[in-house]
Amino acid sequence: MTRLRVAESPCPQCYADELQYEGGYGPCVDAGRAGQMFLVDDMRTKQRWPDYAQNVAADGVLSSLSVPLPFQGVTIGALNTSRRAICPGGLMRSRQSSGKVRA
Repeated sequence: MTRLRVAESPCPQCYADELQYEGGYGPCVDAGRAGQMFLVDDMRTKQRWPDYAQNVAADGVLSSLSVPLPFQGVTIGALNTSRRAICPGGLMRSRQSSGKVRA
């Protein structure tokens, strides 16, 4: 998968992306591989990617939404958005719905 990052550097989100690429797993990498959307309301309590979640939470990334990018029946990557705040249900869930439409 080719990586394209649109963010200022250095930034906590860039660090979070690099951790995923180096480790080979995380919400955005897994969204691209599985063609599945991943919503993380609070990184501090996430069990699916414990090392990743602990490291990015310590750096200030507390929630994320990763949306697969389908093209002609194949997932060609994923779009990741993250926040420096926890999102228990509200904002990220509304973005999840709009993310499906936009992606």
